[in-house]
Amino acid sequence: MPRFFREAFIRLAVRGVIGADTAQSMAGLVSLRNIIVHRYWIVDDLKIYDFAEKSGVNKIEKFIEEVISYVKRKPSIRSIIKIYALEEEKKLMKSKIFLIHRSIIDLL
Repeated sequence: MPRFFREAFIRLAVRGVIGADTAQSMAGLVSLRNIIVHRYWIVDDLKIYDFAEKSGVNKIEKFIEEVISYVKRKPSIRSIIKIYALEEEKKLMKSKIFLIHRSIIDLL
């Protein structure tokens, strides 16, 4: 069990579930999340939003696609269920991102 959330992505890369670049990207997003949630320093919300819109979403989508690809290479009934769940999660994530985007635009 990883001690820190970031470690989970590194372990997935070591096991061949995701690529090393994706693991590093996701670990970086965990750091960004910690900055946002814990407000380690004054954060410019618009800069964070711009960063997330430009790169964060793509990194998360790539992570999900790599996990789906890995699961598809492991044929079993459990894998099929996992693929379906991951694809549904990806759709849900896109919906949430859209709603967040709309909320921010409404605030501006």
